[in-house]
Amino acid sequence: MSFYISYNYTKDIVFERGIDNYKYLMQDKEFWIAIKNTSIYVLFVTPISIIMSLIIAIFINSQIKFKNLFRSIYFLPFITSTVAISMVFRWIFNYDYGVLNYILNLFNLNPIKWITDPKWSMVSLIILSVWKSLGYNIMIFLAGLQNIGSNYILASRIDGANFIQRTKSITIPLLSPTLFFVVIITLINSFKVFGEVFALFDKRPGPLNSCLTMVYYIYNKFYNHYQYGIASAAVVILFLIIIILNYIQFKIGERKVNYD
Repeated sequence: MSFYISYNYTKDIVFERGIDNYKYLMQDKEFWIAIKNTSIYVLFVTPISIIMSLIIAIFINSQIKFKNLFRSIYFLPFITSTVAISMVFRWIFNYDYGVLNYILNLFNLNPIKWITDPKWSMVSLIILSVWKSLGYNIMIFLAGLQNIGSNYILASRIDGANFIQRTKSITIPLLSPTLFFVVIITLINSFKVFGEVFALFDKRPGPLNSCLTMVYYIYNKFYNHYQYGIASAAVVILFLIIIILNYIQFKIGERKVNYD
């Protein structure tokens, strides 16, 4: 239906069809800003979230005390409302009495306008999103780590491999199917970011459109400007981008290592 609408209603003429909606997007500066911002967001959030989640999951999976407590603490952000999290981070990022600026002041550093300065707004959004996505990724990694047979670890210890060597040569290769799944899910969720932007910046796409993302652009065209054809065309383009990137990842993921 989105594809059908994107191909129709170009000039508010009944039965009118064409690609004018797509032509409009190619000439719309806001659309390209949304493409740029979304790309920056994805390039930072996806690897940072995955690396941090993997490190924390390996740490929790090791023989440490209060393992279940740490697991619950890290999973809390996933089940917490995005709006509630964003409201808390608005306070953390506050210029006058926010926690981050208070910490900077302890080190005699100048306060930062986290959510009102276009130079720092995307950084703020990335910090919030990485923190929020940790819980789900950690739980998936923990499930994958617990499926790795202990025989591999025991054999490597007998051979004298240290923790880093075991992680690099045994844990990560055996975790590759789980890692592949997490990469796909994180990538898709990163392209769909909207709630964090909407709540963190008080229903605005950041100062000077600095955090205008693809989904926010679609929302703005559809609900605020009532330009349904343009919004639908943007949906189709976003869908194609995700499909192409996932196809590339699946082709790369076909290179599997067999373990007997």
